[in-house]
Amino acid sequence: MNHQFRATPAQEADDAGLRRRHLADDPSGDGRLYQSRIVGAERKRFRQTKIAIAILLCLALATVGGIYFYVLRSEVSYYVVNRDSAAVEMTGPGILDATNKVVITSRISGFLNSIDVDRNDAVTVGRVLAELDAKDIQSQLDGALADVEVAKSAVVEARGNRAKAKAQLDKAQSDLARRRGLSSGIVSAVEIETLEITVRQAQAEYDRSAAVEQGAGARVAVATAQAGVLQHKRNEAQIRSPLNGVVVSRDRSVGDLLTPGVQLFQIVDPKSIVIATRLDESIMSLIEPGQSAEVRFTSDPAQTISAKVMRVNRVVDPETREFIVELTPDRLPRNWALGQRAYVAIQAVLPPGIAVVPLAFVARRDGRVGVWQSILGRAAWLPIEAGNVSGNYLQVFNGVTAGDYILDPRGRYRFEAVTVKGHSE
Repeated sequence: MNHQFRATPAQEADDAGLRRRHLADDPSGDGRLYQSRIVGAERKRFRQTKIAIAILLCLALATVGGIYFYVLRSEVSYYVVNRDSAAVEMTGPGILDATNKVVITSRISGFLNSIDVDRNDAVTVGRVLAELDAKDIQSQLDGALADVEVAKSAVVEARGNRAKAKAQLDKAQSDLARRRGLSSGIVSAVEIETLEITVRQAQAEYDRSAAVEQGAGARVAVATAQAGVLQHKRNEAQIRSPLNGVVVSRDRSVGDLLTPGVQLFQIVDPKSIVIATRLDESIMSLIEPGQSAEVRFTSDPAQTISAKVMRVNRVVDPETREFIVELTPDRLPRNWALGQRAYVAIQAVLPPGIAVVPLAFVARRDGRVGVWQSILGRAAWLPIEAGNVSGNYLQVFNGVTAGDYILDPRGRYRFEAVTVKGHSE
């Protein structure tokens, strides 16, 4: 054995007596039985010593742990509950969009003859963006314009014929009236009848010429309308911008066959750009137009852009129970694009009398919602009756009162000795 123990005189005397007895009882006479018994006694004494040391270490550790966990105070972050008007920040993801954007398409079929603008070009109302090949339409338009001139010539001819018929009618009526004024002995009844027939014939010719003139005028209107249709189609071959804006996309190239409805460009008015964010319907009553907000784009999270709430949409998604809020930014980032992601934070003020607790200070235990409070310098978990979530805050109806110190729940345990930062209890 490597372990040596110093025995007392009494133990030495006992060991000597024990040695004599063992030697007397040892049938071999060489002391081997005595040696084995001595080794066993030493091992037993060593085990007892180790157990005593382990017990002492456990008691020491328990004492130190108790002092550390329940006597020494931990300095923790806190939140003081109040029922005054609290400023809250409601956050959500946002998407860059525009309220005034248009998809440019062709209204007629044709091959794309030229494109006069490209992506990111600024355009004004009426500017020609592209032009289709319109030779066939132009030929038809020229023919229609010629038909209009022919119809107008027919109107002039019909007008002349009507004037001639009117003169003949007037002459016939004059002859008839003059003959009737003469005595019956000079003009016979047959002559009067003949003049009456001539008047009726002249009247019929005049009516016919008037109808011909009217028909010629109608043919002019038809020809003019057909020419107008073709002229409109010819104008449609030139695709123009309907608004002042920026070309954000171009989807076709020269030589492509365009058909009605096929997208050619997309134009956005930069003045109509908004940031659309989705928020839970539980905070809808807190959002009002004109509230201040901050926007940070994912492409440049270090840059913060001020914004204002422009509109609260009146539709709630039936699945996510979210509604859309549109904000107008004070300025745009140097590089922007439709659909660009952003992070939105809207500042609002809760009505007085509503107790709120930051969501980061809410702790759940056994499926219940609660908070850690500082009571007489000790941490205690208490359940609360929670209301709606307002941004980063949770409305609390019962469970906390004004002046309560709510502790950061991370690492908390019951009866922990705590000291809130900046405040001594």
